[in-house]
Amino acid sequence: MPRFVRSHHVAAMLMLMAAAQMPRVAGQWECYENFMDAISAGNTWITQQGLNIAGYSNKLPSPDIGVAILAPTNGAWLRFFWNNGLFLRQLSGLGDKLTAVVTFHVVPTALTPEMLQGPEGTSPTLYGLLSGLPANLKHWLKDDGVQFLFQGPWDPKVAGAVDVKQVCPSCSSGDPSQTCSWVYIVDEVLKPAYDLSDVLTVQIPDSLNLGGGGPAPASPAPASPVPASPPAAGPVPSNPAPSTPASPACDKTFAQVAEQTGGLTILKTMLSQPQYAAALPSPAYDYTVFAPSDNAFFAFLSAFNLSITDALALGDRLNSVLLYHVVPGALTPDQLAKQTQLTTGLAIKTNNGDFTLGVANADGATTVSGKYPGNTAKVQSNVGVCASQVYVIDQLLIPAASLDAIPTTNGGLPPPTTPAPAAAPSAPPTVAATPPAAGPAPSNPAPSPAASAEFAGVALATGYLANCSVTLSGSSGSQAATTDGTGRFSFACGGDCTELGATVTLPAAGQAAGCADSLTQLPPPFDLQAPVAALPAGASLAALSPLTTIIAAAAAQQAQQAAAAPSPAAVANRRLLADAPAPAPDQQQQQQPLFGITEGGSAAGTSYGDPLAAALTGDQDAYNLLSKNQELMCTGSITGALLSGLVGGGATPVAGAAALFDELARDLLAGSPFNLSSQESVQSLLDRSYTSLAGATEGATPPAGVDRAAVEQAATQTLVLLNSLLQQAVDTAKENQLAEADKMVTVLARLAKICQVNVAPAATQLAAGSLSVDAWQQQFSLDAIRNLAVSA
Repeated sequence: MPRFVRSHHVAAMLMLMAAAQMPRVAGQWECYENFMDAISAGNTWITQQGLNIAGYSNKLPSPDIGVAILAPTNGAWLRFFWNNGLFLRQLSGLGDKLTAVVTFHVVPTALTPEMLQGPEGTSPTLYGLLSGLPANLKHWLKDDGVQFLFQGPWDPKVAGAVDVKQVCPSCSSGDPSQTCSWVYIVDEVLKPAYDLSDVLTVQIPDSLNLGGGGPAPASPAPASPVPASPPAAGPVPSNPAPSTPASPACDKTFAQVAEQTGGLTILKTMLSQPQYAAALPSPAYDYTVFAPSDNAFFAFLSAFNLSITDALALGDRLNSVLLYHVVPGALTPDQLAKQTQLTTGLAIKTNNGDFTLGVANADGATTVSGKYPGNTAKVQSNVGVCASQVYVIDQLLIPAASLDAIPTTNGGLPPPTTPAPAAAPSAPPTVAATPPAAGPAPSNPAPSPAASAEFAGVALATGYLANCSVTLSGSSGSQAATTDGTGRFSFACGGDCTELGATVTLPAAGQAAGCADSLTQLPPPFDLQAPVAALPAGASLAALSPLTTIIAAAAAQQAQQAAAAPSPAAVANRRLLADAPAPAPDQQQQQQPLFGITEGGSAAGTSYGDPLAAALTGDQDAYNLLSKNQELMCTGSITGALLSGLVGGGATPVAGAAALFDELARDLLAGSPFNLSSQESVQSLLDRSYTSLAGATEGATPPAGVDRAAVEQAATQTLVLLNSLLQQAVDTAKENQLAEADKMVTVLARLAKICQVNVAPAATQLAAGSLSVDAWQQQFSLDAIRNLAVSA
C-alpha cells in the first residue's frame, strides 16, 4: 500500500533503535570499528561506490545499534550488471534503483552468525521498512554446515556469504556486553523486485544515523513491589460507583517506564502517540501490565508479514491489543504464578468476558497466553511502578484468532473506584453481549428482522475512509456519525433504519482534516451515497462506496419516475458488472428494488459487506468489486475536475462527479452495464455529463479558446488507459488465483492514487487551456503512468 516516506523513516529508525538491545555474540570473527573499514577489507570496491552514490555511506549507524549489511563482491556486481543489461559506468546513473538495491542489503537487526546457524528464518530489510513492502530476506545455513545463504522474495538467486566481519564500537576493549553489528561479504546481488523498473523510490533519512549512538540506557533498579489487592472471584463490576477517588501520587507513566527499561523501545514509541497514549492506565492505580519487548514486536511483525507502519495502521484494533495487556489488580510474581485466567482491560472496555488471558507456571517459569493459536509469552522480568506491576514478556498477546477479528476501541479504562479484581473465574464470566465489530458479512448470515433499529456500514473509496463524517437522512430526520479507523460507522435509529428513501451520505466538502483514505491518505474527491433500503435481508454490513453511489442515484431517479407514474412497469434487476451472470428469475424478483451488484460467488458477502477485507483474504469476486470501485474513483475524480473546468461558472469537481454518477445511473436503469474501458462508452459518458452539468450550472462560462471536443477526447483516452490497467489487474489476479492478494490490492491503490494526485489536477489545467493536449498525452502515456505507479 502506498505510504508516505516520513512514516517509513520512523519505522526504519525504530527498528534500528530497537536492534540496539540485541546481544553481542563473541566469536572468532575479524573485528572492525566502522562499517566502511569492514566492507573495504573484502573484494567490494563496487559496493563501496554504491554506498557513496546512494548517499548511505555517511548515514551508516553506529555499530552499537546492531545491524547486518550484505556487501556483494565485485564479481557479484558485474554479473548483476550483465544480467540486467547494464554497464559498470551506469552505476552512478541508476539513481532510485541503486538506492533500493543498497537498502535491500541492509538488515536493521543484529543478525549474528549464531542466529544464522539456527533454523531457516526471515529478517526485515531497510528497503522494506522505507517502502512499506514485505521485502524480507530469507536466510539459512547451507547443507555443508559452513556457508550462510540469503534470498529475497522476488529474485530466485541465492547469495552466499564468503566472509564475515564483526563491527563493534571497541574491538580492543574485550567488553562482552557491548552490542556489535555484522558485515557479510556475499557472492550475489539480490534484487528488491522482479524487475528493476518495478522498485519503489525510497529516501534514506538522516535520522537513521543516530550520531554514533550509545549503549541502551540501563534498566532502572526494580522498585519494591507494592502489595497487591487480593484478586476477587468474578468479573469486574459492570456498573462501578460514579464517584472517582483522587489519583494517588505517582511521578511516572507507563510510557516513561518503557523509555527507562531496556528492550521496550517500540512500546515506548507507541505510547508516545496520542492515539495510544490513553490505552494504558496510570501506574498510580492497582494494575498489572504486560509489556511486550522489542523482540516480541519483531516476532509479531514477522508472523503477520507486517512493517511497523502496517502495525500502527491497525489503529483502533491496536488500541484493543494494548488494552488486552492490562489486568486490573497489581499481581506480584508469586500471585501471578498462582493464577490460571485473568480478566483484561479489553474485556472490561468491550463488556465481553471472552477476552481473557491464560496463565501457567512450570518449573518456576510463568507464561501468559492470548487467543491466537500458539500465542504464549514467557515472563522475562518484573518491576513494580507506584501501585502497579509491570512484566516484560517475549510475545505480543493477541486477543482473537485473527487480526480482523480484533474489536476496535478508543482510549483506555476509567480510574477504578475500588480495588479491581484481577483473577477471572475458571469459566469466562457471563456478560451482556455487545454488537460484534463490523467486518465482512458472514457467509451464512442469520436473517435480519423486518425492521432494523441499527444500521452499520463501512465507507470505502480506495481503502477505508477513516475519521470522516457520515449522515443518515430520511423522512424521520437525519443524524450524523463518524467513521472509525477502518471506515466503520453505525446509526441507532430507534425504529426502522431501512425506511424507503433513507440515504447515507459521506460528503467531500466540510470534512475534518483527519478524514482520509487508509490506503492513499487522500480525502474523498466526491460525495459518496448509499440507499439504506438496498441492504438485503441477512447482510450485517452495508458498504458506502462509489458503486453504491450509482445505486443511490438510480434509486433516486426511479423514485422520481414512480412519483410521475404511480404504477410503473416492473423493472428487472440491473447488473453493474459487464461479466456478471444474469440472476435467476426468482432472484430477479427478490432483488428488483435493491439495484444490487450481482456477481458470481459470494455476492452478499462482497457486494454489501467489506470487499477490501474480503479481497485481502483471497476472494476473487471481492477483488473484482474493488477494481470496479477504483475505476469509479479514477473516472469520478478526473471527470469531476475536467467538467468543472469546461463548464466554468459555479461548477465544482464534486458537482462534475455527481453529474457523471447520474449518467451512469441512467445507464443502469436502461439496462446497460457500464464499461469504463471502452473509448466509445467513456466519450459518450463525458458528453452527456457535460451537457447535464452545464444545464444545471447557473452562469456557466466555458473557457475561451479551448477545443472541448479535443480536450474530452484526450481525457477519454487517458481514462480508458487507466481503467484498462485496472482491468488487467483483475485478469492477473484471476490467473494467479489472487495468490498475493496484498500486492494486487496495492496495484489498485497505486493507480487510484495516480488518478487523484496526478491526473485530476492536470485535468483542471487541460480544461482551462493552460495544459495543451499534446503535453497531456505525453504526461500520461503508458510509460509515464507506469513510472508514476512505481513511485505512488
